[in-house]
Amino acid sequence: MKYRMIPIEPLIARDARTFGSGGGGARVRSLDWLTQTVAAGSVRTALWKLTGETPSYLRSIAVRGPFPEIGGKFYFPRPLDFVQTQEGKPYQLLPAELEDEQSADMPLEGLLLPSPDTEENFKPQKRGGYWSLDLYARWLCEGKRGLTERYGRDGRVDFGDDWLDDIPKDERTHVSIAPETGAAGDGKIFSSTGLDFVHRTAERTYASIAAALEIDERAARLLGDFTAPVGGMRRLADFRQTDDDAAWRCPPCLDCLRGGDRIRMILATPALFANGWYPGWIGGDKTPPREGILPGTDVRVRLVSAVVGRWQPLSGWCHEKGRTGPKPMRRMVPAGSVYFFEVVAGNFVPDRVWLRSVCDEPQDRLDGFGLALWGGWREHK
Repeated sequence: MKYRMIPIEPLIARDARTFGSGGGGARVRSLDWLTQTVAAGSVRTALWKLTGETPSYLRSIAVRGPFPEIGGKFYFPRPLDFVQTQEGKPYQLLPAELEDEQSADMPLEGLLLPSPDTEENFKPQKRGGYWSLDLYARWLCEGKRGLTERYGRDGRVDFGDDWLDDIPKDERTHVSIAPETGAAGDGKIFSSTGLDFVHRTAERTYASIAAALEIDERAARLLGDFTAPVGGMRRLADFRQTDDDAAWRCPPCLDCLRGGDRIRMILATPALFANGWYPGWIGGDKTPPREGILPGTDVRVRLVSAVVGRWQPLSGWCHEKGRTGPKPMRRMVPAGSVYFFEVVAGNFVPDRVWLRSVCDEPQDRLDGFGLALWGGWREHK
């Protein structure tokens, strides 16, 4: 069942740092977007309060998302194989063979180095944010050519509202007031940073940013529409059922990938892999190096190259009886990371894997980590 999560106030997704660490006094910091455990934990806690189900049952409830949504338009983290000059010219990172006088220390033997499809030297823009599903579909199907045909102007690209900047952050200062005197308590002050789900531009303020979720049918039938605390400091959000499933359907243009021999996997949500930066189903005991079977399919692929961002921390607090306490910190592969594959055997069908998890552990898949978008890629020229 599809849901739209509408925050009532700024939400906090903790970044695994202890309270007050990092200097600057006592601070509660937030990541740039809600982690999958924040969304799944809110849904499962609401279900536990309603039904009193066991922890093992609650952990079996699958939750996918969340993704930003504004007025029915869905957004996904920007792909890291897209680079842009300071002047706005777009380029695509593609696997490239090194020339005779070149060398690189690659983490796996045989991997190709991702390189821009140009000989021009430039410093790329540093811009994060999110791409709309329409923009993503063009990038996945046609690469740079698809963007320049739709958004190109004088050699540059202007994406307009198809590119959503990072969610703005709301900073607050909290103090303790003595009721007898009305004065602040000595040293009893801290600050918090939360995600402000309002999309603002220089011209006007848009409607609030919502978050698109998919919740297991078993839980959705029991929960219906509900309000629940989300993330740090128990800020509230409304969860409303919706029939809009556009974000979860594979774009028709990706039919061109059926039976193709080159596929590109882009992480729509952060992933947790047994091998750290790349999946455990690559290079297992029964497969050659850099080869593996795509989860949920019979398609064997070979890893050719990858564009992987800096790892992100994942932690949290366990409330299960007998296990109460902080969870161990884990390292996530960030959303937007790209993996280039060659199909070795089998028939690739994009509909079967669209926004399905590629994580190694079943619980990580149920939590919504490692949801993937799929496209094609071409040779570097």
